[in-house]
Amino acid sequence: MKPSKLFNWIWSKSNKKTEAEVPVWTPWEENERKYEDRHKRERALFLKMQEENKRNSKIPKSVID
Repeated sequence: MKPSKLFNWIWSKSNKKTEAEVPVWTPWEENERKYEDRHKRERALFLKMQEENKRNSKIPKSVID
């Protein structure tokens, strides 16, 4: 086999992607991702509640802002 053919064969094998490239998460990374997702949800809920409280408040808006 010629070196160029051998090189092309090796190159073509190394460039092929696997069918299922799913990232493998370590338990620590999985917990970190879940924590960040939970934190985003809680922050969004907090901001939503804060806006509702501002709208329903009897304090003049000029004092709140």
